[in-house]
Amino acid sequence: MDKSHVTVHTYPEYHPETSIATCRVDIDVSTCGGEITPLSTLDFLINSFDSDIITIDYRVRGFTRSVAGEKLYLDHNITSIQDYIGRDVLEKYDAVDINVFQANMFHTKMLIKEMDLQNYLFNSDVYEVPPKTRLAITNALRREMIEIFSGCNVYRGGADLKDQSGAPLMEALQRLRTDRLVPFDVPGHKRGQGNPPELLAFLGRDCLSVDVNSMKPLDNLTHPPTGVIKEAEELAAESFGGAGHAFFMVGGTTSAVQAMVLAAVQRGGGNHPAPPQRTPKRN
Repeated sequence: MDKSHVTVHTYPEYHPETSIATCRVDIDVSTCGGEITPLSTLDFLINSFDSDIITIDYRVRGFTRSVAGEKLYLDHNITSIQDYIGRDVLEKYDAVDINVFQANMFHTKMLIKEMDLQNYLFNSDVYEVPPKTRLAITNALRREMIEIFSGCNVYRGGADLKDQSGAPLMEALQRLRTDRLVPFDVPGHKRGQGNPPELLAFLGRDCLSVDVNSMKPLDNLTHPPTGVIKEAEELAAESFGGAGHAFFMVGGTTSAVQAMVLAAVQRGGGNHPAPPQRTPKRN
């Protein structure tokens, strides 16, 4: 397999409980040189298989040399695999990039946006299926696609799962609104009292009535949460595909990204975080 080649592996699979059958097709295309590249085959392959979930890995291995003898580790321009996929194809999918530019490794995942249920039924017409059953089948298909796309069991079953219908923070604020509590803490958060009439008219009395500081019934982010914030974080972690932890942040996305980098990168260890190519940049 050290020469230019094309290999295809198929993996049919069937879930007996959901009656959903999937067929995975792995296509490996290896070429030599920049003129004959697997990237030029993407539109043809995607249109030929009409897949719901697509995972594309592109790796530039080794090096070549210029006529002057200089080693070239990447002899063509690429910032994303999506640059080599037609716009008409990309419009049908949600696409995400995970690239490691220092290693010339490029990864793109794609998930179909719109589903035509008729394409997923065997020996049945979609209009012969009752509406509730159609909805149940569509939801089951979409859950299966999202899990395959995410690479984890987002919708886990079992009695040990938490009830995701609750909203601990909102419920605590609603209870606070009906309780006869008068805040005597820092100024500025007095459940709407003392606000200018213009602000009251703009935001509404219901909104300002829950403008309070982090008093005991509402838990606290400054120290490890122990009450409703902790409950909400546990619910969020489970809803994100069974993540071990979820941490609520204040101050916008910037502070969350900074906290994530500080937690993951060792000081003085030569780590270099590589943000996605299409990440918005701020000055």
